[in-house]
Amino acid sequence: MITEKQQKVAAAAFAKRWEGKGYEKGESQTFWIELLTQIFDIETPSEFIKFEEKAHLDHTSFVDAMIHSTHVMIEQKSLGKNLRQPIKQADGTPLTPYEQAQRYRLALPYSQQPRWIVTCNFAEFDIYDMENPNGEPSRILLKDLEREFYRLDFLVKQQGIHLQKELEVSMKASEIVGKLYICDVPKIGIGNKPIDGGNYLFEKEDHLRIFMTQYSCPRNFFWHTAKTTEP
Repeated sequence: MITEKQQKVAAAAFAKRWEGKGYEKGESQTFWIELLTQIFDIETPSEFIKFEEKAHLDHTSFVDAMIHSTHVMIEQKSLGKNLRQPIKQADGTPLTPYEQAQRYRLALPYSQQPRWIVTCNFAEFDIYDMENPNGEPSRILLKDLEREFYRLDFLVKQQGIHLQKELEVSMKASEIVGKLYICDVPKIGIGNKPIDGGNYLFEKEDHLRIFMTQYSCPRNFFWHTAKTTEP
């Protein structure tokens, strides 16, 4: 099994190898097979990812790539193509790569429809979550893949969530805020939960006094809440 350190090294090498190149018709399959095998240790890519599967619209079209086990659809474009800009289709309709992929998605049986849609131009990955189909995509840049490869975990793990970067940023912000506290109070173990609003709860006044003494916290940082009883 590949380690995170090995993945980081592989991601850096992959990004360097593909820097400044990428032709949709001739290199898409090589690009994705290398990414899956070298960074995510997929041993049988021919079984894991399927290329050019039919999508029956008014005419027969082909989906660039599908990963059925993790419910991912990939719409690939050549290097330099704007992933947010409409492109004229065979029927004359201007569609962005995402809109094109949505067209394919809706033509599939419900059980085969993807959870994730990835549009890519070799230098950029835009990731759309069909749990929020009208939301803004998350973007990953090829040049940042060495430190952000984990955000593509959803390609190979059914429980993978690509929004881990936001979680990481939030955790770092919490650490910074923690250094600004007026007294040396330990971190809350449970965290933000609706049951307590992320605050410390003390059932008895004695417990509060002990806490304030131990951590030199002023009394005005605490307040009383109404006590309720179960019916």
